[in-house]
Amino acid sequence: MGESWEDRIDMAYTLKELGVDGIPVNILNPIPGTPHGDRKHLAMDEILKTIAIYRIIFRDKVIKIGAGREGILKDFMGMAFMSGANGMLVGGYLTMRGRSAQEDFKFIENIKKMWK
Repeated sequence: MGESWEDRIDMAYTLKELGVDGIPVNILNPIPGTPHGDRKHLAMDEILKTIAIYRIIFRDKVIKIGAGREGILKDFMGMAFMSGANGMLVGGYLTMRGRSAQEDFKFIENIKKMWK
């Protein structure tokens, strides 16, 4: 939503101080006509680096990829898990439909196969 790297790091350490158990990583998917509809999509490398940095900061916590993952990461969603994510929000979101739960569960099974 326009945050800087410093903002992302500050947020991570604020969440760490709060002792959160899980960190959802939502990726803005700008929708025309909404308050952030004029924003540009984050580059995939920025998303993956953010997840990797959060994994370093939150070694033993759940980092979930959420909204925007399908539209921005597309066929490279698995890279989010390679970067450090270890969870995801399944199904739809507040403002838009996600993939079906069945598609997400199939994706999870494929991720499990990668780690065997």
